[in-house]
Order: sequence, then C-alpha cells, then structure tokens
Amino acid sequence: MRAEILIKEQYEKWDNFAYSHPYSSIHQTSRWAHFQSNVAARDKFWIIGIFDDRKLIAGTVLIRHKMPKGYTWLYAPRGPLLAYDDPQKAHEQMQVLLAKIKEIAKDEKTIFFRIDPLVQIQGESREKLTANKKSHKNSKRKQLHFPKFHFSHLGYQPEDTLILDIEKSENEILAQMKEKGRYNIRLAIKKGVKVVEVEASSPNAQAQIQDYFNILQETLERDKFHGHGISFYKNMVEKLAPKPHTQKDAQSVKEIAKDGFSRMLLAYYADPETKKETPLAGIIATFYKDTGIYYFGASSNQYRNLMAPYLLQWHAIRLAKSLGLKKYDLLGIAPETPQDPLGPKNHHWRGVTEFKRKFGGTYIKYLPPQDFAFKPLLYRAYAATKKLRKMIG
Repeated sequence: MRAEILIKEQYEKWDNFAYSHPYSSIHQTSRWAHFQSNVAARDKFWIIGIFDDRKLIAGTVLIRHKMPKGYTWLYAPRGPLLAYDDPQKAHEQMQVLLAKIKEIAKDEKTIFFRIDPLVQIQGESREKLTANKKSHKNSKRKQLHFPKFHFSHLGYQPEDTLILDIEKSENEILAQMKEKGRYNIRLAIKKGVKVVEVEASSPNAQAQIQDYFNILQETLERDKFHGHGISFYKNMVEKLAPKPHTQKDAQSVKEIAKDGFSRMLLAYYADPETKKETPLAGIIATFYKDTGIYYFGASSNQYRNLMAPYLLQWHAIRLAKSLGLKKYDLLGIAPETPQDPLGPKNHHWRGVTEFKRKFGGTYIKYLPPQDFAFKPLLYRAYAATKKLRKMIG
C-alpha cells in the first residue's frame, strides 16, 4: 500500500470512491473540501488516497485549521475512509495514511491531527441498552482505537444523534413522531406559514441569506450558542448549491444526490392585515448519497406560537425523500441516559434535544473523535483551554 496526495484531475475518482464507501458522508467529498477552503481559518485542504497497486482502497479529505502564532491542526471530517469492518486492515491503512500526514504536518506547524469516522457504536433505543449492547460498544471502541491516538470529546461532529427512516411513507413517518411534533407541523400549515427554498443563483438569495443570519443572531443570544459570520453560511449555500441538471428524470435526481448539496429553507408568515412577510425560522440542510442532514437552524422570537421550525423540518424530510434518500439525520442531541432520553439535566443541548425528539427516529451513538498529537505539550494546552471554555459556555 502507498499513500499519495491527489491532484485536481483525480478528485472525480476520489468522489466516486467516497460515494461507494459504506462509511462516507458529504464531509468526505471534494465539494465539501472546496467549501471548507473558502472559510478564512480553513483555507487549505488535501485529498489523500491510499492505493493497493493502482486501486484506490482508502483515504481522506484533510482540512487545515489555523491556530494562533502560525500553528495549525489537521482534520479528517467524518473520516478517514478506511476498512472499518476489518479492524486489522483499518489499522494497516491508518499507518500508511499517518505517515503521509506526518509529512504534511512538518510543513504546516501542525499541533495535532483529528479523525471522527462515521462508525456507530450504538444504534438502539435506551430500552435495549442491555449488557450485551454495552459489551459490543466497548469492543468496537477498543478495536478501532488507533495506536497513539487519544479519544477526545471536543470534536465538531456530534457523538449522539437521531436518525429517521424516510423510506417509510409520509404517513408512517408522521405516525412515528411524538404527537406534539405532528400537531405542530399541522398547526404551522393551518396558520399559513410558508416555506421558501433559497436558490443560490436567485436575485433574492442575498436578502434571504441576510434574513437567515438576522434570525440566527436572535437564536444565538436566546439560547447561548455560538455561530459563524454571515460569509460562512453564504459560502455553504453558494459553494454547495445543487449542480445544474437539464433533465428532471429519476437518473438526474440521483446524480444531484450523488454530487452532494446544501439547501437553505426559510419560513415566512404574512400578517393578515398588513400582508407584510416576516421571516420566522430557517435551516440549512445537506443531501448526499442516502442521507439528509439538518445542519444549522435558527428561529425568531416573533410568532413562536406558529411553530415554523417544525414545518421547516417536515419540508426538509420530504425534500430528502423526494430525492430517494433513506435517512434524515437530526445531527446532534444530548447523550441519553437510562433514566432520561433528554440527557443530563445540565446539558447545553437539552432544549434542542427536546425539540428534535418530537420527530421520533432511532438513537445513534458514534465512535468519539481521536486526536494524534504531533506536539504533545501544545496539544495538552489546547485541550485544556477548550475544555475550560466548554465548561463555562
């Protein structure tokens, strides 16, 4: 086996490999890498392929993240793509990959390298958390713990989530939701909330993105979360816009999902008297391969009784279903406990978890991120600072 940095002409080959890999997500596509490279602090990426003779068998998208004083850290978002069903082979591939990344790290003043592959260590409801399931979880965690890597809980991607099966009919999807979830969707429809899909090329797009960002500021202040500048969301809408397809047949729809794309959805309400439209909520979702992901969300302090966020989720679910996707990922909830599906009482995500739980779905837990430190002392200082910031919010 050998590892090499792919050139632009090889990106299509990589994307075809990623699409066929059982553990891939949109984060391991060249489109996602390009989007990330337009973020100021993440302005460089590599795609590394591992070859057995001439066959591409593994690899990763690798994003550079800038740090103070010229230092960096390197990130394989929801990667690398290795042979995780064969842990021994995965370890061998990681060894080859890490050797190549060490070469990059020397030139980039890299403190550490982080991985967070899409490997499930639990996929059952809390009622089924038996001793056997816990044993399986620990076994998988142990088998895929790579030498000299440290498990971390400081990653970007959530370790706990809810995933809806959208191969079911719309009625069946609604039926598995909490009663309050169904009620709120129908209420928003009844009250006249309108959902708009933002087209990146539309003359209205910039104003709509601004609407989303304004709502987001209300959300961040209200719920004490952290967000990005408007350019981040603008880039996500524009750089990951669906590629144009002249045909609208089933094959073209499949190709759109194969490419991977994002879509901003906004909910508006028109006052019955003034007819003035007020933006109430917005989300950004991604669609790739067999999965739609609810990525970012925002809701206004106005007209909260109209339940616009519920209708937005339902619209995104239906959009994913229309593309032939199989799953809809609500992307991040508080880790459930045997006593409480909403997680620990003091968890920062408890409120958003209560919202997402109303849509039903299966509880999924992923392997935690793993970090490889190139500069151990600086890495420990970084980790301690991040943990402190997380504790104080």
